[in-house]
Amino acid sequence: MSKTLIKKIIDLRKEFHSEALKKGGENSYYSYFELDDFIPKALALCETHGVLPIVSYGIEMAKMTIYDSETAETIEITSPMSSCSLKGCHPVQNLGSVETYLRRYLWLTFLEIVQHDDIEKKTNPKKDLEKQQTTPKKEKEVEKEEEKPDTAKLIEALIKIASSKGYTEKDVFKKFPEGIDKYGLDQINKVIDHYTKGETKGIRCRNALIKKSGKSVIEINKVSQAKFELNFTSLTEEQMEAVKEAL
Repeated sequence: MSKTLIKKIIDLRKEFHSEALKKGGENSYYSYFELDDFIPKALALCETHGVLPIVSYGIEMAKMTIYDSETAETIEITSPMSSCSLKGCHPVQNLGSVETYLRRYLWLTFLEIVQHDDIEKKTNPKKDLEKQQTTPKKEKEVEKEEEKPDTAKLIEALIKIASSKGYTEKDVFKKFPEGIDKYGLDQINKVIDHYTKGETKGIRCRNALIKKSGKSVIEINKVSQAKFELNFTSLTEEQMEAVKEAL
């Protein structure tokens, strides 16, 4: 009896994680997996187990479709599309950056590779800030630096934490309507707590849709399938609004 696609993925993941992975990417806050850290091994195991993951990009959604090479059965993993605006980059280069990030995260999800724990364990921004404030300063350090800790890296970490929960940079800056330079470190730390301890954006939107509509999950899912051919748990925030209006 041949294996189901789910069983093949389970076996593939088990074999993939039988050996430790080494992270090749690193910045000032944490180390992380780059695609070439795991793709060669993953592709070899996909061939062995008879599965084929294909990543595609739509206007609102990025998707990985995993095919069973024997039965053509499929399983999908989706993620909302995002955007970026890197300094000095052409729009096409920015698009390439978005697709590279999404492709990496879809593969991480497929293979059940965990790396966000490192952000909290190794580079908790609140602990970094406390360390800055409690570590004795050398007499030769510039007085201005001693009086006002640099918040740029703190904001960078905040955006990365929010991104891991499905929020965009635009969502983050909505928390600072008067401009981020108008807010103190205590207020920035409160926002960090909000994203670190809070639920993901997708879960928050889905719960709000159920509560506001007063409809059952089955009723909502019927409308979602009719409008977008997707379960409502896979919808973007904008798609959920469209489903809400149709209910």
